[in-house]
Amino acid sequence: CAFTQLSCEDLQTAYHTSCIDEALETANILLALNADHEAVCTALLRPALLYADIPLEDVQEQFGERLAHLLAGVQKMGAIEAAGNINSQANVVENLREMLLTMIDDVRVVLIKLAERCYMLRNLSHLDTLQQRQIARVTLTIYAQLANRLGIHELKWELEDLAFRYLEPQIYKEIAKHLNEKRLDREKYINAFMVELSRLLNAAGVKHEIYGRAKHIYSIYRKMQRKHTDYYGIYDAMACRVLVHNVEDCYKVLSIVHAEWEHVPAEFDDYVATPKPNGYRSIHTVAVPDKNKPVEVQIRTYEMHELNEQGVAAHWAYKEGAVAKSSMEQKIAWLRQLLEWQQELASEEALPAALQQNIVADRVFVFTPTGDTISLSAGSTPLDFAYHIHSEIGHRCRGAKINGTIVPLTYQLQTGDKVEIITGKESKPSRDWFNPASGYLKTPRARAKVHNWFKKLDYDHNISEGNIILERELKRFNLKNVNVEDLAKQFHLKSTDDFLAALGAGDIRSNQLANILQPRVEKAEEFAAPITPRKSDTTHSSILVAGVDDLLTHIAGCCKPLPGDAVIGYVTQGHGITVHRKDCEVAATQQSGHSDRMLEVNWGSKKDTLYTVDLFIEALENPDLLREITSLTSIEKVTIVDLKLQRNHKRLTTAIYLTLELSDIEKLAQIVAKISQLPNIYKVKRL
Repeated sequence: CAFTQLSCEDLQTAYHTSCIDEALETANILLALNADHEAVCTALLRPALLYADIPLEDVQEQFGERLAHLLAGVQKMGAIEAAGNINSQANVVENLREMLLTMIDDVRVVLIKLAERCYMLRNLSHLDTLQQRQIARVTLTIYAQLANRLGIHELKWELEDLAFRYLEPQIYKEIAKHLNEKRLDREKYINAFMVELSRLLNAAGVKHEIYGRAKHIYSIYRKMQRKHTDYYGIYDAMACRVLVHNVEDCYKVLSIVHAEWEHVPAEFDDYVATPKPNGYRSIHTVAVPDKNKPVEVQIRTYEMHELNEQGVAAHWAYKEGAVAKSSMEQKIAWLRQLLEWQQELASEEALPAALQQNIVADRVFVFTPTGDTISLSAGSTPLDFAYHIHSEIGHRCRGAKINGTIVPLTYQLQTGDKVEIITGKESKPSRDWFNPASGYLKTPRARAKVHNWFKKLDYDHNISEGNIILERELKRFNLKNVNVEDLAKQFHLKSTDDFLAALGAGDIRSNQLANILQPRVEKAEEFAAPITPRKSDTTHSSILVAGVDDLLTHIAGCCKPLPGDAVIGYVTQGHGITVHRKDCEVAATQQSGHSDRMLEVNWGSKKDTLYTVDLFIEALENPDLLREITSLTSIEKVTIVDLKLQRNHKRLTTAIYLTLELSDIEKLAQIVAKISQLPNIYKVKRL
């Protein structure tokens, strides 16, 4: 109330009367799990964010970063519900991955979310039947499984029973009725059994505590289904639990039970010697004091009991005032439990089929030396990890340790690895890292960072090369006193050095520079190239000049417009009308000197004419690159008219100048998009 600056009455009026009850009851559930004060405070603040629309920034300002972090983590847990109503698969998968990382990083977000879900199930009576069933189904298939995977049986059993009550109300009532029938007789019978067992244990000198165990309706139902039997075929409808101080006493109790009464061999399980995957440990056996009245006996130590009931919550201890990092072994075990939970969701189709294999199938989850969790693409290397942490860590990387052992930089990371990067004082990436066959880098993000480093390293050299190219072009056009700053602006570059470096690196081609430097209008005729139609001997019917066809037209070779481009016409001597793109630099020069020769032109309705267009492709050196590009154009039924290849062995890159025949700008956009998706492609652009 102090936080929202509202009274309790104001709060109840602002959203709903159970707001404070929700906060307090959720906090009490967490206290029963021995959660720390920060988790409890988070539960108390959650309704303010949900119902009063309090910004997370305000929480951080008034309560600190850790509480805000916990609240944000609990919000991310909402990705579970969002996965059921999938609108954008890519977003849902990414949200689920973020949720998984949050859960790995801080187990308390899971405990808070499970406590919230438990409160919700306890208070479903005000909702309609459809809403009750929807909430119960998500609880049973997802949240109860999560609680089980984490070993928090105290919550698991309650979530299962409450959800089952709304999903199968008739069966729930029938089993509950059987449990209530002759309840007094059953309690009298089990009490007599416990008194006798306690007497035997005292005689043997075994210190112990014994009590009747409440039976969970959903677990009875599952056993009935699994064993294809009715209620009377379930052996553990009556049960007791024996707590002792050490493992040796567990087996003493087992020996005494088996010596005194008959037992059912098929119902004996030793989870002390072989714990369940979620860490559950206990000895289960079924004694038969009376022919038709078997009793299940669970035997465990006090420590086992605490871990069994609270699971991972008991493993992760948080100190007052600061979060204490658990041991790496605990965190890895916790990660594996979460991944197994995700696999359970997939196998039981709790998530849509489209998501089942996408959440973690192509990811690895590794740890930094401080225990933080990093998600990377499957097949990633220690170098990918280093560049993910920070560019400088990658540039200075000299080696790596995985789980304390030095490994090659080409080692493929495995889920659960603890990664430590060995760095030098100076940035010294290797050009070998570019080569895909070498196996140093998997992720495009890391490759791009290495590429940019070498690009900056070559900057001064490229400036010198650019100066040579510029002087050569100026001499060819017999130009003097050209303002290089203006040239840089025309190529949308910030400085003359950036312009010269781009020219020297090949990012700006000589023919592009020539188009900018064209001094005379007549020179434009040298760039004009007649259209080569595929299905017609004439060209004029594909262009309308001022609304009139049957005029001789040509496509400008400097900008090579396509149907769909905004175009303009220029009257050339002896060549009719040359059609340029409106953003063409040559056309702009012509218009400034001879505006009277400019005409409005439009594309005609003819659809079967093909036009040439130039593309520039920059890619990492790859022996399969040309084959992939030519295969793609073949599939798309696009003809390659010309292809030139330039390799930069120093930068380990390949520049490809490609001339294609296309029908219109839509087809061009389609081809550019598909080439961009090929592996190791840095850049694809139209010239």
